[in-house]
Amino acid sequence: MKRLFLGTFFLAISSAWTPASHAETTVIESDDFSFSTGAYASSYFLLTALDYEAPTVPQLQVGSSNLFRLESKAMFGEKLSLDLHNRLFLRTSNAPSSGLGLGSTTAPKRTLDLRSEFINDDGLLVEHDLDRLALTWFTPIADLTLGRQAISWGYANFFPINDLWTQFSPFESDTSQKRGVDAIRTLTYPTDDIEIDIVIVDRGDLDELSGGLKVAWSLGDNEYFLGAARNYETIDAIAGLATELGDIKVHLDLNLPFEFQEGEFRKPSLAIGADYFSSTSLISAEYFFNGYGVEKDEYLTNLSTKRSRRGQSYLIGSHYLALNTGYLPIPELTINLLALTNIGDPSILISPSLTYQASTEATVSLGGFLSIGEGPNTESFPPEINSEFGLAGYSAFLQISTFL
Repeated sequence: MKRLFLGTFFLAISSAWTPASHAETTVIESDDFSFSTGAYASSYFLLTALDYEAPTVPQLQVGSSNLFRLESKAMFGEKLSLDLHNRLFLRTSNAPSSGLGLGSTTAPKRTLDLRSEFINDDGLLVEHDLDRLALTWFTPIADLTLGRQAISWGYANFFPINDLWTQFSPFESDTSQKRGVDAIRTLTYPTDDIEIDIVIVDRGDLDELSGGLKVAWSLGDNEYFLGAARNYETIDAIAGLATELGDIKVHLDLNLPFEFQEGEFRKPSLAIGADYFSSTSLISAEYFFNGYGVEKDEYLTNLSTKRSRRGQSYLIGSHYLALNTGYLPIPELTINLLALTNIGDPSILISPSLTYQASTEATVSLGGFLSIGEGPNTESFPPEINSEFGLAGYSAFLQISTFL
């Protein structure tokens, strides 16, 4: 349970942590063929102190995660491209359920498992994965991509309820690349203002084969989308809009799931937010109604649902408010303060951080997490979760990321 709450803000502040994309190195270039490659590395260190005792869980937790990714791209003329990403990941921790941010995103289920696990024992994990293996054919009518790829839907920043296919974990500290999902994707543009996105997605089992259709369009300063998708055992109707009101961007996402095996609709989920940007400051706020949320006497049950195990859902309450403020006193330094509130508990997770842009390729981030909320009752069986973020304790982190 512990790792669920340590990095709820990682997704929101990852743009500050991740260095600007470095240009790939061109190895071969001709009229008919080109090949380029690039590398990315990130190291993350976390120290956590719990303010309660729990069986088999150390009160002082120490760990690190290291990610190395080799990204290659081949172009065959102007009509065909091949993307290949090798991903090497190493994690160490003295806690049975790690609270580390980097690498916490659940990998999508895949029929063809290209992951090699070299070590997974006594707090040490070393694994390799082919996280991209995608062939794209560019035609005048549509772009067709076949293979392992990243797909992003929706406008929400903190609570991406419509990012159905390869959603980041909300405690993921590195969002430079999403985990790849095996899919067939067709993107077509009937006009300059309309995009039609059709996907068929492998979920590791033929009975769970998923897919969907999303139509997005723009009208003036407004952007919209409507869609429908089968995703595991639900059919989701989705909608979204984003608009600009002067210097403020407002966005809304809506998801209405229908459980076709049960023959009934679930409660809808809603995310609505606003973002203000200037040359030196950022203010973001987002409210989230979680249609899958429960009261706190059901928190423990909600943690063990299929949605939680598959990484579709990470928050267990119903009502949330996220606030993020950022300031750049100099171009190389970002000061961030974030807060996430479970309104129903109530409990709050606060995360201050400093990020230094050492170069166009590298960043160094230092920060922490402070939880405010009632801690769990670990003497009862099963344990009682009195507040969601009361589980988090106090943490300090250091992250170094660079493109090579």
